[in-house]
Amino acid sequence: MPEATGVRFSAANYVIENNEAADAAATFDPAAFWTQFRHGTAVVGGVRLHCVEGGSGPPVLLLPGWPQSWYAWRLVMPVLAAARRRVVALDPRGMGDSGRPAFGYGIPSAETNLKTWHFAFNRLDDLPEALIQGREREFLTWLFASKSTRAWRIGQAGLDEYVRVLAAPGALRAALAYYRAAFRPDVLVQSQARAGRKPDGEPGARRCSARARHPVCGLSAWLCSLLL
Repeated sequence: MPEATGVRFSAANYVIENNEAADAAATFDPAAFWTQFRHGTAVVGGVRLHCVEGGSGPPVLLLPGWPQSWYAWRLVMPVLAAARRRVVALDPRGMGDSGRPAFGYGIPSAETNLKTWHFAFNRLDDLPEALIQGREREFLTWLFASKSTRAWRIGQAGLDEYVRVLAAPGALRAALAYYRAAFRPDVLVQSQARAGRKPDGEPGARRCSARARHPVCGLSAWLCSLLL
């Protein structure tokens, strides 16, 4: 089983192992990185999507969390490429350097996150823009410090990159659109319908015992039932 800094590969899947030793050893070398990877774009459904790709072999698609971009995967990508995988780190619509259309945003199973503060804040009309625009660095500094388990891994270069893309024209509107779309009444109704579980024994019924936790994500039975 090949191993590399901070990452362990298994036959079934990739497991990211975060520890202080790996954190200390992992550094980003832009010169070396860009000899192996390249920027790319594709127009999908009328929206220009930006990605960074490289390597060869079976493909691996990497998606960033909000409010990051492909850059969040910069340390993992060379390791995957060294394991003979074609790596594509994508900026979803409205994020990073992808297009920022006025449509097509949404977050599945939004009701599972009703108690997460930034979901409630980000879906408000006008107020987030009024408070964040021109203060993107302050907002992201606080967000990463309070929400990350290893906030120091963002680093100054990472923060600069995320500030750059969030401060671009239309970027904040597009980033917030995911939350505003997810909490529309019609979308919440659809999410609640998806969360309904079929009776035991019916085709497609999926169960999760009261005390069980998902073997990969570790979610509680209640959240598991919503996400499945």
